[in-house]
Amino acid sequence: MLPSNLVEKSLDFILPPSCISCGVVVQKSGKLCNTCWGDITFITDQSCSYCDLPKEFEIDTPSCFLCKNRTPSFSQIKAVCTYGDVSTKLVTNFKFKDRQHLSKYMANAMYKRGQQMLEDVDMILPIPLHFWRFMRRRYNQSNLLASKLASLSGVDYTAKLLKRVKNTKHQTRLKKDGRIKNIANAFKVMDEDTILGKNICLIDDVMTTGATMEEAANTCIKAGAHKVYGLVFARTGL
Repeated sequence: MLPSNLVEKSLDFILPPSCISCGVVVQKSGKLCNTCWGDITFITDQSCSYCDLPKEFEIDTPSCFLCKNRTPSFSQIKAVCTYGDVSTKLVTNFKFKDRQHLSKYMANAMYKRGQQMLEDVDMILPIPLHFWRFMRRRYNQSNLLASKLASLSGVDYTAKLLKRVKNTKHQTRLKKDGRIKNIANAFKVMDEDTILGKNICLIDDVMTTGATMEEAANTCIKAGAHKVYGLVFARTGL
C-alpha cells in the first residue's frame, strides 16, 4: 500500500486539488481556498478562558459574564471557529455526507487551537454516539477527530471508555432547556479505575449550547476524573 502522502500527490497529478468547501482549484489538496478561509471567523485567545465565547465588555477579566455566574463541569473549552456558512458546510459534509477525509483538516486546526491545553491532558475521549445512531451513520465523526488528535499530540486515546447509554433525540431540534433534559444521564464511564485522577479532553465536531459537553464532562468528573477539557471544531453562541 502506498503512503498517504504519495497517494495525495498522485491524485493531485491526475486531478487538480480543490477547495474542501467550495471546490475551486487550489495549490494543495485538503485545504481551503483564500475566499473560504477568509469567510471563517476564527476564535482567538481574547475569548472567555472557560467557554471560548467572545467576552464582549469583560475585557479585563478571563471569563465572560455567563461563566462568572456558573460553575461548569469542564475546566476549559477551545473551539477553532464560530459556526458560520463555511464551517457549517464543512461540519455538515463531514458529519452527514460521509466526507470523512475532512477530519484531517479539522483535526489539524483543532490541534493548533488546543495545543497548549492538550499539554495538561492524560487522555483524549470522543463524544460517543449511541449504538443505533452509529449503525445508521456507520462512523462517529468525533471518534475520527479524536484519533487524529491523539496522533498529533501523543496523548493516549480510547473510544470505548465513555459510552452513550441513552438514545437521545437530535439536539438540533431542541431549545436549550430541552437539550439539557434530553442529554441528562446519557453517558456512562465504563471503567472508573482508568479515568480516576486523570485529566480528560473530550472531542466533538461542534458545540452549541454546551449541554452535551457539560453532561459528558459531569459524567467523567463523577467517575473520578481530575479535570475535564473540551476541544471542538466549531461552536455557536449560547
